[in-house]
Amino acid sequence: MNAEQTYPSVIVMDKKVGETPLEALERVRREYRIAATVPMTYAGRLDPLASGVLVLLIGDECKAKDRYTALDKEYEFEVLFGVATDTGDVLGLAQETGVYDEVISVGSYQHCAERLVGKHLLEYPAYSSQPVSGKPLFMWAREDRLGEIDIPSREMEVGSAEFLGSSEVTSTQLLQRITQYISLVQGDFRQKEIVTQWTRVLGVDRVFQIGKFRITCQSGTYVRALIGEIGKWVGAPTLAYSIRRTRVGTYTLDSCITFKS
Repeated sequence: MNAEQTYPSVIVMDKKVGETPLEALERVRREYRIAATVPMTYAGRLDPLASGVLVLLIGDECKAKDRYTALDKEYEFEVLFGVATDTGDVLGLAQETGVYDEVISVGSYQHCAERLVGKHLLEYPAYSSQPVSGKPLFMWAREDRLGEIDIPSREMEVGSAEFLGSSEVTSTQLLQRITQYISLVQGDFRQKEIVTQWTRVLGVDRVFQIGKFRITCQSGTYVRALIGEIGKWVGAPTLAYSIRRTRVGTYTLDSCITFKS
């Protein structure tokens, strides 16, 4: 039996918060001792903030990537109301947005869930890997050159949506969460600048509303873009407090491998 027959052609893993898809892939490569010469890829990326189901393809199965990428998805995500960032999640630079202390009603949350269902023509998030003029959008954003390009839009389709509940978080708890997440991210993600900006913007202790939702959606749907729409409907700045992918096609969290170490 040769080395290529000692591991499956498809591996489903639970990507950790703070990990890039490439880092997750390399973690699996080490776990299964897959040679660097063996091709591997992931079908459908996840943001560093996001966790959950990541489908990895190995060897000849990489040729079927488009088929796996096209599978429908399920996500559970939390929306933080009252502040926004340039990335659309807590791993970005907090923006000056004013104070939003209104308590959002259950009815408003449920109305948002109803409005999520259907097709939405939305811009790609500025911090995304979508290529524009030969380089990904996030590079244009990092270079502060978004004004030189037109950010493309795409149709995003949500098949079902459900409001799962609400909670609150204080400025102190929020800053602790952000600091924790930032510590998990490797490489240059503007970590020091992000924590400094969040500390300044949060200021005195405030209470922020959080709403949790579950959706099923077609491939190519950006949860961060949908969260921006929720903010427009409620009339408040919003961002992704957490994103967890719970299903890709028939692959669920129960399908994920368990690491030995």
